[in-house]
Amino acid sequence: MTSEIDRLKAEVAATARMMATARLVEGFGHASARLAGGGFLMTSTSPLLSHTAEEILTVDDEGNAIDAPAGKPLEIVIHAGIYRARPDVGAICRGHGAAMAAWGVRGEPVPLLHGMGGLAGKTVPVHHDLALITTLESGDRMAATLEDNKSMLLLANGGVAVG
Repeated sequence: MTSEIDRLKAEVAATARMMATARLVEGFGHASARLAGGGFLMTSTSPLLSHTAEEILTVDDEGNAIDAPAGKPLEIVIHAGIYRARPDVGAICRGHGAAMAAWGVRGEPVPLLHGMGGLAGKTVPVHHDLALITTLESGDRMAATLEDNKSMLLLANGGVAVG
């Protein structure tokens, strides 16, 4: 099992670096992967551009860091809320890319205008709570907004994608 956890830590760290390289994060963002036995692995507060497997946190289903070699993101409960609500989700990315922020301030779902847009899901809803998502209750409310979609914008605050 340790080799599987090590492999997942490396994948989460690689995803973090890809998000930063693609400019899908502007200062803050995080990525995670669900663990088969419960809980999940998640990026720490270390810079995503240089994130390593050694900086990945192990987190329980309630959003508590079990193994925290580096700082715990404030919005860890985004991941906990989605994993608790969506057993089909195996990974989550949270970013602040320019296009996400620009559309997110509109407060309107993103319309599906082209077949390739379907990769984002049947719709891209907007979670209208402006507050940072820092409690299990707010994480659960955000997960309820996501419903069974693959992605969601947070009003004026980036977005979330699941897979």
